Amino acid sequence: MLINKKIVLLLIIFFAIAIIIFIYFYNKPDIIDNAAHKNEAEESQPVKIENQLTNQEKRINDIEEFESAKEQKDFDQCNKIKNIYTRDLCFKQIALNLSDSSGCAYMKNKQEQQMCSFIIYKRKALGDKEVDPCYELKDQNLIDRCVKQAVEANFCSTEECFNDFLQNKKNYDSDKDGLTGNQEIHIYHTDPNNPDTDNDGHLDGEEVRNGYNPLGEGKLE
Repeated sequence: MLINKKIVLLLIIFFAIAIIIFIYFYNKPDIIDNAAHKNEAEESQPVKIENQLTNQEKRINDIEEFESAKEQKDFDQCNKIKNIYTRDLCFKQIALNLSDSSGCAYMKNKQEQQMCSFIIYKRKALGDKEVDPCYELKDQNLIDRCVKQAVEANFCSTEECFNDFLQNKKNYDSDKDGLTGNQEIHIYHTDPNNPDTDNDGHLDGEEVRNGYNPLGEGKLE
């Protein structure tokens, strides 16, 4: 009986050792793989650092090219910029500074390209007190926005007036004083929203027809 117990104990110890050996050798490839991956990671770390330095150098070069292109107002220099977003911004900044819509066409982002042109033509429309520059735009929604802002800034602000203006355009007389908006802005320099610019009791158009100065006293020169 005692011998049987010893045999059973030895068998238990034997199987326990066998299981431990099996588990060890079963997991050994993972241990080897982990060690290999660790070595690979350590070996690749200098490459990653080198790539990071390279990317940082690229960003610095892009910034330098961007600033130089803006200063010289040179579209060609923008093409040296590697980052597409920075390159588009370069084209846009120079185009806006020069009021040159051709620079907008270099941009890769079509939506930003349209907005770049919109800003340039809207500025021209506001500065010239005309709506014609707005019609240089390709997108109808942007044309409508440009025209509306130009009309509101230079002629009249009510919806009824705006619609009437679009129907008559250059011949529109927003303040009903007998002079068109173009005549008031470009010829007589009167206020297209005030029928009596000099507040003398006579309409601007009436004074012009009678040879008087609609901006004040005296004859029209």
